[in-house]
Amino acid sequence: MKNKKISVNKISAGLMIGVILVMAIRIAYVNITYPSTDIKIIKNSDTLYKKDYSVKVLSATDYTRDEWSDRIGQLGILHEENVYNIQYYKEEKASDTQYQVLYNPRDNYSVIELELEITNTSDKELYLEMSDLFNLEQGINTTPEYINDYYTSALNKNVYDKDIDISLSSYETGKYILVYICNNYSTDYYIQSIELGNYQVMKVLPVQ
Repeated sequence: MKNKKISVNKISAGLMIGVILVMAIRIAYVNITYPSTDIKIIKNSDTLYKKDYSVKVLSATDYTRDEWSDRIGQLGILHEENVYNIQYYKEEKASDTQYQVLYNPRDNYSVIELELEITNTSDKELYLEMSDLFNLEQGINTTPEYINDYYTSALNKNVYDKDIDISLSSYETGKYILVYICNNYSTDYYIQSIELGNYQVMKVLPVQ
């Protein structure tokens, strides 16, 4: 009995089909879950209002890989690959890899840094994960970018752990920084927030 060999092209095609299906399901989910919700376009100078808190974007900056290297160098922050033995997730995982990342540290990636002011608008303590705030996307209902835990942690606490959550007392305001590393460069970036009956979109880059 002969062993069947699956070509790289077939595997790539299968992965691409899988990504397209996931995106289609996500868009359909939004349309079904929020059928009567109008999109509210928010200016980047305005505030996103959520159920128990508000988010104001104080600044949004995009960096090339070299510009980002200069930025973290001025802050005394080491590159992620110089602290941990990381590897791009599309490569076959090596035995000494500590964890895999969604960007190629050897490639010309871009970095988005958002400085936020978050206010607890409720009379209770607020606990949030950074990823709960909103999605950063290159267009409406596109694949979201992912927060880089390492640099987000370093810029918020100047330590290299991965436990940066938001904790605010009643009506307290705090400032936080989010860092995204993007494999594909884009000139336009939006943040998208979806709650039942509250669908908000803000264009953060380029700065208006």
